[in-house]
Amino acid sequence: MSDNNTSIWTVDVFVLLDRLLAEMGGARPRLTTTVIGCNPMYVDTEFYTENFLGDEVRVTRLFKQIKDENLDVQEMQISTSELTALLSSGDVLLIVLVDATLIPHTKNRFTRFFHSCLSCLTRLACLSPRRTLRTAYHPPPVSSTFQGHYLLATGYNPRKRTVSIIDPSGVAAVNINLDEFEHARSAFGTDNDVISIYVGG
Repeated sequence: MSDNNTSIWTVDVFVLLDRLLAEMGGARPRLTTTVIGCNPMYVDTEFYTENFLGDEVRVTRLFKQIKDENLDVQEMQISTSELTALLSSGDVLLIVLVDATLIPHTKNRFTRFFHSCLSCLTRLACLSPRRTLRTAYHPPPVSSTFQGHYLLATGYNPRKRTVSIIDPSGVAAVNINLDEFEHARSAFGTDNDVISIYVGG
C-alpha cells in the first residue's frame, strides 16, 4: 500500500491480516469475494471515484502477488446458510464489508478477546474501504448514499435470528437481524466481501 493514495480495499485488509497472523503463528485467513480485481462499473460510483484508476493498478498487482503466494482467495459468495454455520461454530470470526447506511445500531453487551487486535486493523480500514471487483454483471441501481464499512461478525443466535457484531467505529456490541445484515452485506458496492479468521482449536 505504498502508492500515493489513502484508499483501502478489502484485499489490503486481507493481506495485512495474513501477515499479522503468520507472524503470530495463527491459521491463515480466507478471502471470499464475488469478483477478483476492480470492477470498472465502479469508476463513476461516488464512493470509489476519487482514486479508482490508481487503485485499479495497485489492486490488480496485489491480487497477482496473492496468487503467486498461494494465499486463500476464492471467487465466490458465502451463502446465508454457510455464514450462519460458520458463526455458530464458535471457531470463526468474519470481517464483512457492508453498506453502513443499511445497518441499524442496537446496543447490546458483548465482549471478545479478538476485539482489540481487529479494532485497530479495521479502524484504519474504515477510513476508506474500497472494493475488490473486476467482472461485469448486472447490479441493482447505484445509490449515491453507499458507504463502505467493515464489521467484525462474531456469532449467530438461531432462535432470535441475529448476528452478533463488533463495530470498530465505536459501538462495541451490536446484535443485528439476520435479514438486515444480509441486505447490508449484499448491497451494490460490497460484492459480498468476507474475510474468514479461524480462531478455534
